[in-house]
Amino acid sequence: MKRKANIKRIILGIAVLLFLVSTLFPKNSVRTTMLLTGASPVSVIKCNPEYLGPESKYYKTPVYMIPMKYGYTPLFSNALEPMYTFKIQRILFIFNFAIPTFLDTPL
Repeated sequence: MKRKANIKRIILGIAVLLFLVSTLFPKNSVRTTMLLTGASPVSVIKCNPEYLGPESKYYKTPVYMIPMKYGYTPLFSNALEPMYTFKIQRILFIFNFAIPTFLDTPL
Protein backbone atom coordinates (compact mmCIF):
# COMPACT_ATOMS: atom_id res chain seq x y z
CA MET A 1 0.00 0.00 0.00
CA LYS A 2 2.78 2.43 0.86
CA ARG A 3 4.48 1.78 -2.44
CA LYS A 4 1.31 2.64 -4.41
CA ALA A 5 0.89 5.84 -2.42
CA ASN A 6 4.49 6.84 -3.14
CA ILE A 7 4.06 6.16 -6.86
CA LYS A 8 0.88 8.27 -6.91
CA ARG A 9 2.70 11.13 -5.16
CA ILE A 10 5.57 10.97 -7.63
CA ILE A 11 3.20 10.99 -10.62
CA LEU A 12 1.22 13.89 -9.15
CA GLY A 13 4.45 15.79 -8.44
CA ILE A 14 5.65 15.30 -12.01
CA ALA A 15 2.28 16.48 -13.38
CA VAL A 16 2.36 19.64 -11.23
CA LEU A 17 5.97 20.31 -12.22
CA LEU A 18 5.15 19.95 -15.94
CA PHE A 19 2.18 22.31 -15.52
CA LEU A 20 4.34 24.94 -13.81
CA VAL A 21 7.08 24.65 -16.44
CA SER A 22 4.48 25.08 -19.19
CA THR A 23 3.45 28.43 -17.69
CA LEU A 24 6.91 30.03 -17.59
CA PHE A 25 6.51 31.73 -20.98
CA PRO A 26 3.37 33.65 -22.03
CA LYS A 27 2.95 31.81 -25.34
CA ASN A 28 3.08 28.45 -23.59
CA SER A 29 0.68 29.77 -20.97
CA VAL A 30 -1.82 30.56 -23.73
CA ARG A 31 -1.42 27.05 -25.13
CA THR A 32 -1.82 25.48 -21.68
CA THR A 33 -4.98 27.48 -21.01
CA MET A 34 -6.37 26.49 -24.40
CA LEU A 35 -5.76 22.82 -23.63
CA LEU A 36 -7.27 23.04 -20.14
CA THR A 37 -10.39 24.90 -21.30
CA GLY A 38 -11.37 22.66 -24.17
CA ALA A 39 -9.41 23.41 -27.34
CA SER A 40 -8.36 20.50 -29.49
CA PRO A 41 -4.81 19.27 -28.80
CA VAL A 42 -3.93 19.54 -32.50
CA SER A 43 -4.88 23.24 -32.61
CA VAL A 44 -2.95 23.85 -29.37
CA ILE A 45 0.20 22.42 -30.94
CA LYS A 46 -0.22 24.18 -34.29
CA CYS A 47 -1.25 27.65 -33.11
CA ASN A 48 1.30 30.41 -32.64
CA PRO A 49 0.02 33.14 -30.28
CA GLU A 50 1.01 36.70 -31.25
CA TYR A 51 1.74 39.54 -28.86
CA LEU A 52 -0.55 42.54 -29.44
CA GLY A 53 1.43 45.68 -28.61
CA PRO A 54 -1.23 48.43 -28.90
CA GLU A 55 -3.83 46.42 -26.98
CA SER A 56 -1.28 45.55 -24.30
CA LYS A 57 -0.47 49.23 -23.87
CA TYR A 58 -4.19 50.13 -23.71
CA TYR A 59 -5.07 47.46 -21.11
CA LYS A 60 -1.73 47.75 -19.25
CA THR A 61 -1.31 43.97 -19.31
CA PRO A 62 0.19 41.67 -21.95
CA VAL A 63 -2.37 40.57 -24.54
CA TYR A 64 -1.88 37.65 -26.93
CA MET A 65 -4.03 36.59 -29.88
CA ILE A 66 -4.29 33.23 -31.61
CA PRO A 67 -5.07 32.94 -35.34
CA MET A 68 -8.79 32.93 -36.13
CA LYS A 69 -8.77 29.39 -37.49
CA TYR A 70 -7.76 28.15 -34.01
CA GLY A 71 -10.45 30.08 -32.12
CA TYR A 72 -12.55 27.98 -29.75
CA THR A 73 -15.37 28.30 -27.23
CA PRO A 74 -14.12 27.50 -23.69
CA LEU A 75 -15.93 24.71 -21.85
CA PHE A 76 -16.90 26.79 -18.81
CA SER A 77 -18.09 29.89 -20.63
CA ASN A 78 -21.41 31.39 -21.65
CA ALA A 79 -19.79 32.85 -24.75
CA LEU A 80 -21.39 32.01 -28.07
CA GLU A 81 -18.48 33.26 -30.15
CA PRO A 82 -15.02 31.72 -30.29
CA MET A 83 -12.23 33.19 -28.17
CA TYR A 84 -9.12 34.55 -29.87
CA THR A 85 -7.52 36.84 -27.28
CA PHE A 86 -5.91 36.18 -23.92
CA LYS A 87 -4.82 38.54 -21.17
CA ILE A 88 -1.73 37.37 -19.31
CA GLN A 89 -1.52 37.63 -15.53
CA ARG A 90 1.82 37.05 -13.84
CA ILE A 91 1.97 35.06 -10.60
CA LEU A 92 4.99 35.20 -8.27
CA PHE A 93 6.95 37.14 -10.93
CA ILE A 94 7.68 33.85 -12.74
CA PHE A 95 4.55 31.99 -13.76
CA ASN A 96 2.05 33.28 -16.30
CA PHE A 97 -1.66 32.62 -16.38
CA ALA A 98 -3.63 33.29 -19.57
CA ILE A 99 -7.26 34.39 -19.28
CA PRO A 100 -9.42 33.94 -22.40
CA THR A 101 -11.27 37.20 -22.97
CA PHE A 102 -13.15 39.36 -25.42
CA LEU A 103 -11.45 42.72 -25.84
CA ASP A 104 -13.38 45.94 -26.14
CA THR A 105 -12.04 47.95 -29.03
CA PRO A 106 -9.66 50.67 -27.89
CA LEU A 107 -10.64 54.21 -28.84
